[in-house]
Amino acid sequence: MAVAAVVMTASTTADACRCVSRSVQARAKAAEAIVIADVAGFDDRRPTDRTFKVRVVKSWKARLSGPLTILSEATTCQADLRRGTRYLIYLKRTAGGYRTDACAGNLPAAHARAAIAAIGR
Repeated sequence: MAVAAVVMTASTTADACRCVSRSVQARAKAAEAIVIADVAGFDDRRPTDRTFKVRVVKSWKARLSGPLTILSEATTCQADLRRGTRYLIYLKRTAGGYRTDACAGNLPAAHARAAIAAIGR
């Protein structure tokens, strides 16, 4: 029984998402768009990704407003955006819109004052 627990823990650790630590400036430079947005909901019916529905409040690097759909691949690095919460979200373009992930540096807006100040108003 103890052996099975050790194997399960090792497997979970090996599958964990590993992100490179980057400054706010580096994250902002890597992003193709940055938004402050309210998460209205998500759809994870497709096995390959989760689709977040957000309402953009403010944007940088791209003119985005109103409703926006954001994809996040169904991996250990999938973005964890909670419905009803406002976030600072770093985005990359895709063929059909925008995507993000857990390594992008997304933050709840309530904890993003310093990042927002560094990005610029």
